[in-house]
Amino acid sequence: MSNTPTNQPATQNPNEPPSKRQRTKPAPRVTRENQLADAALHLAEQNWILGGAVCLRNEVTPALLRRRTGGGTPLDCFQKLVDPVVDLLLQIFNSNLDKMNNGLRRANKAEFFHWYATEMRRENTYANHLHNSREHMRYIKEKYGPIKKMGFQRFEDMLLAFRPQLEEVKLLGQRLTVSFQTQLTSVSLLLIDELVSAYQPSAAVKTIAEQTGEPIPRKPHPDGVEVLLGATFVSGHPKNTLRLPYLTHIIPHLSTGDSAPQDVLRQVVETWPLLPHPHYVGDAAFGSAQILDIIRQHGGVGTFSISTNLWPQLWQALSFNLPIDHFRVALQQQSGIVASIHSLHMTTDATKKTVQKLLSTGFTMTPAQAPLPQAALAPAVQPSPAIPAEQGAPVIPVYTEEDLGHKKVDELKAICQQFNIHYGKNKVSYVEHIMQCVWAQHRGEAQLNTMKLLRDFFLRDPATMHQFYNAWVGMSIITGIDWREFRELLATQLAAFV
Repeated sequence: MSNTPTNQPATQNPNEPPSKRQRTKPAPRVTRENQLADAALHLAEQNWILGGAVCLRNEVTPALLRRRTGGGTPLDCFQKLVDPVVDLLLQIFNSNLDKMNNGLRRANKAEFFHWYATEMRRENTYANHLHNSREHMRYIKEKYGPIKKMGFQRFEDMLLAFRPQLEEVKLLGQRLTVSFQTQLTSVSLLLIDELVSAYQPSAAVKTIAEQTGEPIPRKPHPDGVEVLLGATFVSGHPKNTLRLPYLTHIIPHLSTGDSAPQDVLRQVVETWPLLPHPHYVGDAAFGSAQILDIIRQHGGVGTFSISTNLWPQLWQALSFNLPIDHFRVALQQQSGIVASIHSLHMTTDATKKTVQKLLSTGFTMTPAQAPLPQAALAPAVQPSPAIPAEQGAPVIPVYTEEDLGHKKVDELKAICQQFNIHYGKNKVSYVEHIMQCVWAQHRGEAQLNTMKLLRDFFLRDPATMHQFYNAWVGMSIITGIDWREFRELLATQLAAFV
């Protein structure tokens, strides 16, 4: 008869790794209350306080233009505005004309205006039945009348001579920018945006762009280009008396790395010629906390859409339990930045929800809760070996470092004894331990208050910051579209110069 025991589990060899069942531990369950506590803790640690109503700091008004001085017609003033640009264009034309066919006759300003007006008319009247250049020119003469002092061959020669180098194109943008800004005396709002003129790249261009990491414009057009535009608005438009777009910056993107959006905006802010600085507005390509700080250092304010990748925990906290057609705002006390998140239906699918996230220093906010005292904001000391307070122990007052600095060591020792805080080795360490206790207790109180607000406090539309942003952010793109629509009228004006 065997003495081997039966029905007993086999013992595991200590040299063998544990079984898969033993290694696998169930993931901790994430509840709504856990998410709420984490969100409130993040807001408390980063010194964000939830708010109620927001209000625009400074009223947005139309930009003011310089008045005409010395007489002259509006066309005379326009000619003075474009003279610096025309001078550079003439240099480009004549430099290339000198190199063609052993040197061709150099162009003057009047001939340039006739050529440019004809070229814009040619672009506006292009059609499939006008592929032949001579037939197209004949059609233009029939529609607009004869071209003064310019035959077809001269037009073609000047067209071939218009081959600016990259640096010359950048210089053209700089001169246009300076000319536009010299006409302004006051600006309260400045928008910055990217305009991608339609462009369809070839396979070779796509390959190079993918290798270099360069963005590829997607709309089909053989003459496409990306331009970063700055714009404001003036009054007096015949269709809308409040918003006539006015360009302030033309910055072409011509080579890799020459126009990173945030670098361009930093340059715009640092070189802005008028004081006070305006309210800068831009989309997520331009928005960041660093940009807002740079604008603040120069005396301006800004409102920007923000990518989810920037401060994701903040947006996760503010979006907690947020229903559609509602919004929530928060203020960071040290920086003065107001964060706002707006929940709404997607425009492409009304059954789905999306959120819009904004950061701004151009708005003030009414707190929905009492802000933390300055002494309880961000301590400059590491956690000290403070003994946890027993249940029912008194709450420590909100001491400041200045208050504690005036006390003697014996008084600091008494405070530590009263609130169960470890003693220090000297006066400095006593102050550090007491301040850490102040921070810990009052931050916990702020977290509880924030949890209550995140659970059921949000604001119903209209969302003030988002209305402001949506009303203005697309105006620079509209400016680019209107700029092209006015070409035919501009061609007539240019032809009338001589």
